[in-house]
Amino acid sequence: MNKIELTERIMDAIIDPWTMDAVDMCDSDLLTIEQATGYLAELRRDEESAELEEDERLPKEVTPELYMEVYNCMVRSARHEMTIRLMADYLTDNECVCEYDCYYANVVPDAVRVLPCCFIDERFPFNTEHGNEPDAYELIMIGKNSAKTFNPEDEYCYFDAEAYQLGSTDTPFKDGVIDAYEVARYMLEDDPEFLEYMKNSIMDEDERNRVFKYERGI
Repeated sequence: MNKIELTERIMDAIIDPWTMDAVDMCDSDLLTIEQATGYLAELRRDEESAELEEDERLPKEVTPELYMEVYNCMVRSARHEMTIRLMADYLTDNECVCEYDCYYANVVPDAVRVLPCCFIDERFPFNTEHGNEPDAYELIMIGKNSAKTFNPEDEYCYFDAEAYQLGSTDTPFKDGVIDAYEVARYMLEDDPEFLEYMKNSIMDEDERNRVFKYERGI
């Protein structure tokens, strides 16, 4: 077996896809080589006691060093995934729409633009399919199509160019208009400036400690 195949077999032995979530290992400590040697030996004893067929057992090529490498990579991955989820929760709880607009909607292609409803007082702030500001007829059609989906008393609005329809909400993250998980993933993996801005300018110390508690020791 090659290393990829061995890695897959180790992962299958460590995690049960039916009972475990990807983040269940986020609180686990990284293994030392001594611990990995002991865990691997225990796993092989369990396989022997269960009288598993040879193809059901962890391959003999699996070494303590490889077991440790795979296990620790799984722990780091779980910590990263949990940090994304915690950041997504923070964005949702605090409805960070301004930060989303500045650092995500202005940069990421096809991102949903979400703006305060007061932004439509003077001109239509959203792009249409043809890229031009809508003319009087188009504005009338947008208003007609939006009769049941747009309330000017709400805090935020967004535009569906295909349906030619405005929508509104007070909580775009909570309502799923903005994908909080994807914004958090983008922030943590693709935009360090966005991440540093959130850490240093928006979040207080308690919030940083809560969201990034799994970063320590990665």
